[in-house]
Amino acid sequence: MTRPFFSKDRISHFDIFENLAENALNQAKAGLQEGCPADFQDTVGRFTLDSVTEFLFGKSVRSLSAGLVYPKNWVPGRNEEYTNHPSNVFAYAFLEAQSQAAFRGRFGSFWHLAEFCRDRIWKEMEVCHRFIDPILKDALEMNDKKPTTRCTQEGSTCGYVARTSR
Repeated sequence: MTRPFFSKDRISHFDIFENLAENALNQAKAGLQEGCPADFQDTVGRFTLDSVTEFLFGKSVRSLSAGLVYPKNWVPGRNEEYTNHPSNVFAYAFLEAQSQAAFRGRFGSFWHLAEFCRDRIWKEMEVCHRFIDPILKDALEMNDKKPTTRCTQEGSTCGYVARTSR
């Protein structure tokens, strides 16, 4: 399924990666100039999320627009706007869902017994779906229209899946 997206002409989309890398590095540089330590793992994670969604779906989720993570005891890190940014809410919910899935894995096929009263992942998955579903909905709607956007052209995985899955 992914073979058409790694052809020679698709590799020419380095401008997506260059712009996002430059943005991430500039944010890390600005944080370091403030005297704040840079969380490299978070920076790379946001870069990856933005570049993958732009490259494969034709629409970036713009997680780098939230700014980079500050330590908890750092005053700018206590900014409510940063904490409630949609990409940060998604990242936290995704991390929690992964942790709960790992917890389920310890119980094997008996995990239902550990969650008899409530589903531990449901709340986090609702947050993830609110973040992801609009991207998929846009791709399916654009597939029904004349291909004028990147997501419905031959070049994106999202457009390809939308065309072949209906």
